[in-house]
Amino acid sequence: MSHSSNPPSMRQIIEELKQYFSLQYEWIKLDGIEKLTRIVSALIILTLSIILISIVLLYLSLSAVHYIESYTGIVAAYSIVAGVFFLLFIILWLLRRVCIVNPVLRFLYHLFITPKEESEAVSTHKNNEL
Repeated sequence: MSHSSNPPSMRQIIEELKQYFSLQYEWIKLDGIEKLTRIVSALIILTLSIILISIVLLYLSLSAVHYIESYTGIVAAYSIVAGVFFLLFIILWLLRRVCIVNPVLRFLYHLFITPKEESEAVSTHKNNEL
């Protein structure tokens, strides 16, 4: 029994390659849009959080000044609150790698580099939940 299998013609191969690269291009565009959306969303949330935390800190520091003022006077109260903020700044500067650099690096790593094993584990876990 002989099977007559015709090898694919050059035209078929070229069409398959065109379709493959077209699908790859579409996948790259969709993946890029997803990642850009996640970055923009994170930046918006970060910006809004910074604004809200700044407002909260402003009111808390004004209330602290008002409280301390009755014990030390207005100038000393503002100086004490400014000193506390300066001390917090120094602590944040010393811990910048732990508090800022590493979390940003981790976020970008997980956004742009997804190890194959990790993505397979996630899909397997999702399938087991169903």
